[in-house]
Amino acid sequence: MEQQAAPRKTVTQQAEVAAPAPTPAVTEEPPGEPLVPGETRADPKMQGNLLRYIDLLQRNYARGCPYEVVDTKAVGKDSQGTHEEWVVKSCEDTVVYPITLKPAEGKVAEVAIQRPAAFAPPEVQKSAPDAGQPK
Repeated sequence: MEQQAAPRKTVTQQAEVAAPAPTPAVTEEPPGEPLVPGETRADPKMQGNLLRYIDLLQRNYARGCPYEVVDTKAVGKDSQGTHEEWVVKSCEDTVVYPITLKPAEGKVAEVAIQRPAAFAPPEVQKSAPDAGQPK
């Protein structure tokens, strides 16, 4: 008589992680000790998160070019959130990142950052020749 193998047990451990205390990521007043120049309303933690994302985009689309955020501009506010433009100088190009900061009650703000048109595939650039092109 053949012995049947005992069924395998799958053990899954779930760690309980305490939710971070709510922090205002979008402020009406300029934040203390900004990481970038200009008019951004993002707090320093959110600025760091945005800088990491911009770093990823710059490394993928502007390879070999050092870059620097040279300005941030508040461009408006509506039901979608606070709209900003982060201006990045890379080699001889200037690229503008459209950013939307949306406060979310009881948690860190949501962020939307758009890939500049200058980084779009060539066929997309042809359909919008002036949108977001390096200056």
